[in-house]
Amino acid sequence: MGYTWGMAKIVGTPPASPRRGLLGTLAAGISPAARMRAEMTEGAGLHRLLELVGQLPDSVTAVVRPGLGFFMKIDCCLIGPGKVLAIDTVHWTGKVTAGQHEEWTGALGTDLGRPDRRAFVFADRLAFGGQVGDRVVEPVVICTGGAVDLQGLKPLAPVIPWNEAPSFLGAAFSPGPAGDVAALVKLLTSP
Repeated sequence: MGYTWGMAKIVGTPPASPRRGLLGTLAAGISPAARMRAEMTEGAGLHRLLELVGQLPDSVTAVVRPGLGFFMKIDCCLIGPGKVLAIDTVHWTGKVTAGQHEEWTGALGTDLGRPDRRAFVFADRLAFGGQVGDRVVEPVVICTGGAVDLQGLKPLAPVIPWNEAPSFLGAAFSPGPAGDVAALVKLLTSP
């Protein structure tokens, strides 16, 4: 597509990861599900996503942990030519089913939340606010732990497995300049 890779602008930093305790370290060494749960709690999904985002062209600006209001946060917004991607990650792999309250549930009953709903609602509110100009706003969930098998779930946003994420993000934006993104970045980074 004519992109120059490795120059995306990243605004913000991911939250600091909590330290894994002794029991968590032991459990993670024995059980793959416990390891994924510990990595998810430590923010591995966002960290992994940012490594990939950093390779996008300089026409893309990433806002880390953007917010709209007090309680509406997702992992990342990518702003580029003609589009804004509202991305939430789920650092998991394997079978995911619907829980009692429609939450995504992984092995050992791990509550994965509703990353599709967070991304969808965030994208909807961002588009409704009128601050994106002529950009299309799309919600996306990226599975940073690997492929997931969604059983009985109807996600509200496209779910991209980790092995497809580089090509998906690489093709998401049309070539050319992104235009003025300062007002949108300010909106997404305001407390």
